[in-house]
Amino acid sequence: MTNPQPIQPGDHVGVTFDDDDSLAATTLDFAERGRRAGARVLVLAAPRLARALPGVQLTEPRGTLDGLRDFYAQAVRQAVAEGLSGLWASVEMSWARGIDPEELVAAECGLNTLFSDGRLTALCHYDSRLFPSAQLARFHQAHPVGQQGACLRYRPTGRGVTFTGEADHTNLLAWQALTRALPGGEAVIDISGMSFLDVRSMAQLGLVAAARCEPLSILASPGQSAHLRMLGVDRVATLVTVEEPGLPVAAQAAP
Repeated sequence: MTNPQPIQPGDHVGVTFDDDDSLAATTLDFAERGRRAGARVLVLAAPRLARALPGVQLTEPRGTLDGLRDFYAQAVRQAVAEGLSGLWASVEMSWARGIDPEELVAAECGLNTLFSDGRLTALCHYDSRLFPSAQLARFHQAHPVGQQGACLRYRPTGRGVTFTGEADHTNLLAWQALTRALPGGEAVIDISGMSFLDVRSMAQLGLVAAARCEPLSILASPGQSAHLRMLGVDRVATLVTVEEPGLPVAAQAAP
């Protein structure tokens, strides 16, 4: 794996591999990081990969996309109840090649909110020998953290979500899903600690605000606020400019 930043608890990462040796190396590194984090490590992979992963207990993926969310949630609860920090799951995705690609994309996007408390960490391995490049690009966009692309992290707040890292075309679908997954009532999105958002990612905030019946406030750095105003986001959301993350200095309400 060539992701420039080490995996952290709460990451949902999409990677591509083209041979079993590279899959094994990535899996073993991930498993070691999970053990050091005090988590239960689960390796979901086809039995044929046992030779490439000696000494690793493999669990063969079973079930359907509909059951994935409940499976992960239950496994996390069980790990925490046993005194562990959570669950780190390495998932070799060849089992999903018969599933409609857009259904798989939707499922990956829908799982992202499970990672927000940092107790679930997952690494999804896609075999480039099995999936066309166009599908792989979509699969990667559904993950907040990519193999060579942007790295987006997020944590829930009382009324919304705080983002750090980057949002661009490489994790666009994950960004779209996460910005839509806001609680009811007046909500807040804090992007002030993010290091980069491309134009499309910023414009997404305006689309989210315009689609909501309830008010949305966006906490942003001075530079981010200037770009959001150029895109007209201040017409549909309240922009709160902060000099430092968490320190508001000015607000501009939507008319």
